[in-house]
Amino acid sequence: MKKPTQNKIMEFNRLAASLTHAYASSNSGLTPSQIMEAFMAFRSELTGTSAEKIGIEGRDFMKCLECGETFDSMKRHLREKHGITPAQYKEKHGLPKDYKFAAPKYRKKRAEIGNETGKLRNSEGSAGLSASH
Repeated sequence: MKKPTQNKIMEFNRLAASLTHAYASSNSGLTPSQIMEAFMAFRSELTGTSAEKIGIEGRDFMKCLECGETFDSMKRHLREKHGITPAQYKEKHGLPKDYKFAAPKYRKKRAEIGNETGKLRNSEGSAGLSASH
């Protein structure tokens, strides 16, 4: 199958976004991840590419469309191995502006670590204030 041009990819994205908007408008209560899954499914149907090719592999990893390797987080890989920025990668592959470069499971784990670190800082700061008064 011939690779679509950048203009064609952008048109597919616009159509998928329009279909997703209509779908989400008719189905209240969808989570952001369900809306993104719907977008990817519509885009997949329009372009003839699988969700796997787009990089949605599940909760455990992301697949680089440049080389096919899988990662928890791709930003560093893109910079070091391919010499491109996330913005260039999104444009090249026709990905949405809010495309995430880390797998959902990895993002959740990092958020939990951040929350724990914040709790520790807050409790240490509170303890320091109490001791000085």
